[in-house]
Amino acid sequence: MIPPTVDWVVNSHNIAPLICFYVSTMLIFSFFGGSFSSMPAYEADIFGSKNVGSIHGRMLTATTVSSFAGPMTLATLRSNAEKIAIYDLLNYIPSSEFKQVFGQEKNNIDNLIRSRTCNIQNLLDLCCKGTEDPTPFLYDSTFYTMASLMAISAGLNLMVRPYMKINK
Repeated sequence: MIPPTVDWVVNSHNIAPLICFYVSTMLIFSFFGGSFSSMPAYEADIFGSKNVGSIHGRMLTATTVSSFAGPMTLATLRSNAEKIAIYDLLNYIPSSEFKQVFGQEKNNIDNLIRSRTCNIQNLLDLCCKGTEDPTPFLYDSTFYTMASLMAISAGLNLMVRPYMKINK
């Protein structure tokens, strides 16, 4: 719900959407502590108290891996969204004006982005008044990707069944 809330914040002139954004973000942050505090009890219910140690170790290993992979994925998705926004803004800028400001042709945009010479704000300064700033929407694809991964995780969690020892 964060991307639509950000859109609501940008397009609204009252404080309600901003409060909604803050509350939803704080709820997300609070889930992390809640899940870590209830995980051992959940594991004991599902897999038995004898197996909590080994299962919890695996859960912590998976959490550690995700704490490295998650931010790298977020950074990559945001970087891609920023490049797409820059390419979109280029359509609103005449080639002659671009060359005058940056000293290069538009087709050298990738070099200018890598060198941090050209960014969204620089291009917005060259665009005509009223061009929408894409900055608040750079994380939309990131949030939708992460929400999809959370939905997959929830589905996988529903597939977990309690451990039952079979006596022979």
